[in-house]
Amino acid sequence: MCKYLKYCLVAVVIINLTSCDIGNGSRDEARELRFTEFPCKYKMDEYQVITSIRQLVPWEIFSVDSLFIIYEHQGSDHFFHVYNEGFNFIGSFGKKGNGPGEFTMAEFCGQYYKDDNGNIKLWIHDQNLFKAFKVDLLKAMNAQENDESFIEETVNLPTEVLTIPEFLEITEGELYIGRSDMVSYGRYFIFQNDDTPIKWTETYPNVDEFTVADNLTLAYHSTTRYDAINKRVVSAMTQLDQIDIFDNEMNLFKSVVHENENPSPNFLSVDHPFNDNNYTYYMDLCLTDQYIYTSYLNVPFSVLRKSIKDGPKNIQGFVHVFDLDGIPIAELQFEHSVSRFAVDQENEFIYMFNFGNEDMPLLKYKLPIFQNE
Repeated sequence: MCKYLKYCLVAVVIINLTSCDIGNGSRDEARELRFTEFPCKYKMDEYQVITSIRQLVPWEIFSVDSLFIIYEHQGSDHFFHVYNEGFNFIGSFGKKGNGPGEFTMAEFCGQYYKDDNGNIKLWIHDQNLFKAFKVDLLKAMNAQENDESFIEETVNLPTEVLTIPEFLEITEGELYIGRSDMVSYGRYFIFQNDDTPIKWTETYPNVDEFTVADNLTLAYHSTTRYDAINKRVVSAMTQLDQIDIFDNEMNLFKSVVHENENPSPNFLSVDHPFNDNNYTYYMDLCLTDQYIYTSYLNVPFSVLRKSIKDGPKNIQGFVHVFDLDGIPIAELQFEHSVSRFAVDQENEFIYMFNFGNEDMPLLKYKLPIFQNE
């Protein structure tokens, strides 16, 4: 069992009203929460090493019901590998290829459902095919060659946005959102599975004034997840020290801004182009039915890149915990950087590794009991 040192602080929280356009409405009534400290901080010192995935080159990890899905960008002939809660291998799915039932560039944003019979359904999308697929997990793992029977629904993605690293269904069978690495300018696009023109959110004001547009979305949106409990979309930022929470129509519900000694640069100014000195904040995002968990670095990009090359213990990593309304709950402190992680809420464990670092094993920590519990 993991031991940790807990110490509690008084959080400084300021809630302001903002006034700038966003989504389909106005940000006039949206709330901005600013804070400087978390109420409690926990030093996470002891862990268990999970060795059963050493043959993989893991890129992301997801907790899906009582299972774990490892996303492997390269290395094997499948994109996804499934393990039980004891991390025993169950099967793979998402075969790489151009044939029926195969994927060329599969992505998964952690969104899944369970039907009345307890069968798990996942949303998988393929950037190259410009399609999203609702798949039956068990059937996908048992699919034979040229078998497409595990695909239960297909959504055509808009081709005008060029690339779509993230896709979520926000209204069942009706409304979807995506993010583009090329033309989003820090925005999400909203679309339907028909010929209706896409709509763009206006997440930040004056984005058209930003001249360094090619990588703008990388600064704003690191990871996006869907909160099925409150029907909200949560977005964590890479080079902005904040998370945004949107309602089911992509109107801003709340911006949660962390004010620290390394403030975010003004990305709307040409005086702050992207460079190695820009700080990297949030890397990954995990939602449970109680909390928002975000992996947090707070280091210049040059330091992050060096840690991937030289080893994750060169920099300290954090996981920030908020309730589903964005109220700061706790900060988990680790002796190594944290890139990708998953939370097993039922058994109170957190699993993590660093993408791009083949020597970084999967680590398992026991979650603390937060002060508010």
